[in-house]
Amino acid sequence: MRKITKQSRLILVELPPTQFGIYNGNPGYDIYSKFRLPARALHLLQAVLIRGGWKNVELLNPIYHGKNKMLTEENEKSIFNSDILCVSSISRTSPQSIELIKKYKSANLDGIVIAGGFDPSFRKEEWLKAGADFVIFGEGEITLSQLTERLTHEKRQFDDIDGLAFKKGNKIIINQPRKLLDSNELGNLPLPYYDKQTREKTVTVVMETTRGCPNACDFCTVTEFYGRKYREKPLDYVIKGLKDIKDIGSLIFFTDDNFTANPDRTIELCERIAKEGLSRKKI
Repeated sequence: MRKITKQSRLILVELPPTQFGIYNGNPGYDIYSKFRLPARALHLLQAVLIRGGWKNVELLNPIYHGKNKMLTEENEKSIFNSDILCVSSISRTSPQSIELIKKYKSANLDGIVIAGGFDPSFRKEEWLKAGADFVIFGEGEITLSQLTERLTHEKRQFDDIDGLAFKKGNKIIINQPRKLLDSNELGNLPLPYYDKQTREKTVTVVMETTRGCPNACDFCTVTEFYGRKYREKPLDYVIKGLKDIKDIGSLIFFTDDNFTANPDRTIELCERIAKEGLSRKKI
């Protein structure tokens, strides 16, 4: 595993759904593939890394940085030349994401791969066997910050990092789960970072005001991921975030798992949005 410093090149990638999960294939048929949504987690994780002092962090989303929602040769060159590749994936994007990891490892033998998101969280061993060096399961902000910091150390120990699974020789180590961030901790996170291309090309921007859901529906993985923990971000933090993305796109997609779990708070938020002049134009 190569030497890492805060000047090392770190790239975050989330591949879009494709037909039949083919790497760099045609866009999927599903409704979400019709929208050019920014990645939900990676822009925040990029901001966390920047705040942590990392000098060379790039987020690459084929929807904004590629061509026809596919990676270009230049995109692949940028990925394969990075020191650390962070891949975020859900289940329907796991085949192409794992294929990307294999290509990266083939081109960059001692490059470091960190996988995270819903699918790696539920299939840690499969992702590690497929080529990932680390899997961050559950919420990733603190775990990614601690892991990347530890990678800069001469003597690297990972056994004490909660929410992390990794390979130790031929053995797979799964550390204890990380405690979920509370509302105050969520409010102390940096605002998501959006680069120039993303800001210019986004039509529908995303906003998260809460995490989790108090219900436990059989068909939903949210409770499996978060437990029945419902946490609200401070309204001042949400309003600050809405002001930051005010000039991005024309619509907002609220990504909350349950936007109206606390109706009184939802009404208060809507009133604050109207009062602050943050309403979007009707279509």
